[in-house]
Amino acid sequence: MIRGLVFAGLLAAHTVSGHELTGHTVLLQPIVLTDDAGDGAAKANLPEELIDLPFRRWDLDFQILEPVEWSRRAFRDGEIDVDVIVKAAAEEGVFRQPRRIANMFFARKINGRVAPNGLGQEPGWVTFIAQGGDPPLGQDAFVVVHEVTHNLGLSHTVDDAEVPSDIPNVMGDGDFLDRIREDGITRHQAATILKNPLVRETVKCLEGKEARRAYLGESFEDYYTELNRREVEAMTGNAVGKDLKGEALEKEARERFGNAVMDFTPEEREVLFWMVGEYRKLLVEDFPLLANQPWQVVKVKSDHCGGFCHTRGLSVVIAKGALDRMVKDYRRDGKSSKTLAGAGTIIVHEQIHVLQRCFPRKFSGLYTGAYGLVDGKVGHDEWVARNEIQNPDGLEGNRWIVDYEGNYYWLKTILDEKDDPAMMPASFQEAIMPLRKTGETYRVIWRKGGKKPQLVNPNLIRGWKKQFPIRAGHDHPNEIFAYLFQAELTRKIMKEEPSGDPMTKKTMAWARKELR
Repeated sequence: MIRGLVFAGLLAAHTVSGHELTGHTVLLQPIVLTDDAGDGAAKANLPEELIDLPFRRWDLDFQILEPVEWSRRAFRDGEIDVDVIVKAAAEEGVFRQPRRIANMFFARKINGRVAPNGLGQEPGWVTFIAQGGDPPLGQDAFVVVHEVTHNLGLSHTVDDAEVPSDIPNVMGDGDFLDRIREDGITRHQAATILKNPLVRETVKCLEGKEARRAYLGESFEDYYTELNRREVEAMTGNAVGKDLKGEALEKEARERFGNAVMDFTPEEREVLFWMVGEYRKLLVEDFPLLANQPWQVVKVKSDHCGGFCHTRGLSVVIAKGALDRMVKDYRRDGKSSKTLAGAGTIIVHEQIHVLQRCFPRKFSGLYTGAYGLVDGKVGHDEWVARNEIQNPDGLEGNRWIVDYEGNYYWLKTILDEKDDPAMMPASFQEAIMPLRKTGETYRVIWRKGGKKPQLVNPNLIRGWKKQFPIRAGHDHPNEIFAYLFQAELTRKIMKEEPSGDPMTKKTMAWARKELR
């Protein structure tokens, strides 16, 4: 059911600390409606510190993901009923993790009603917000809190006999800031909220159906639908029939990946919970955005994806072999800095990739700035599509271009053509391809009569690579950032001096500013 909202009043401002660690998290995905050309975005003001205020008392944090835009003028202007909008969004894949993430539309009008107003499913996972142009202090935050709290299962105080209606409350009347202060949610209301499926444990080891659902989901980006035959072979260690393609190949890939998921042992859970808890403590002061992001972990077989740890959607995927090394460190050195600085730091590396997936525009500023990459588009090439191995932690692999000494280059990891079936990582080869810009698109250069694009010696761009003190990961800036951050965290754990490397210093300065 969609519920309406009545507005009134304001009070003085509140000061909030943003550096607490919380045990529960709600993810909120803003969907900002624009006109059909992508212009004239509806207002979407989300003052996160005020939004968090009434929930912190109950060990709950809101993480507001990077807004996505949807170009539908009639939807933005309230000319179409909200139920029709929800149906269209579901059909077009606009929603992020339905029923697990609160998806919030921002429009200029809702069902013809002018701003300010809001509608929210009770309970549910969809809300609509129309914010006014010059609101009283606290109004924008209150509307968001009020509507998403309907999603979390709360009714208006006048409809809930357990909640007094004569004191300020997020579901009652009163001044805006008064209603979203620290005591704006009662113990009775908090008990209802914490049972809602939108509320996640901030740290969780996923198992069984929940783990498979997380690993096979595609609400953040397409993956299984985009895999080529050789990739499936390499990552699963078994040949795939050469005639398998399209939906049949996708089905085979999903079955193989799903079968790789394992449950955790009690000891593995103990080690992971301790490690993640300690990493979050180390991160929360300077990087609260990273520390309070949900840390949900999926375990897979040691030989799956060559034993490489990776991510899918909001989940860190840890191979059993990597977990074995973490447990070995823990058994040998106990709850120590040495243990934290060992195999477990890969968890932070991968959690960074989850954050990059949730905030792509935020990170792109670093990549085009300090890293000097071109944010472009490389046109489709059949040879690359047939032989590439996509990085699951950076799937927009045709986007980032190296501009070095006046020339453009595309860095890719390719599966050796001679290997049939290809194996991971034995078949990995670095391919550096010169590019030619044609209009707004960059294209690989083919030699006349050749059977594949022109490839250059890696030494040709050695000067560019030397900017980054890492041994691998140059083919995607997500990896560059994660490796640099991981190394600096290790230094901090071991109480060593920060790196004096210029690119590391630029990276960490950016992170301290942007990951708050």
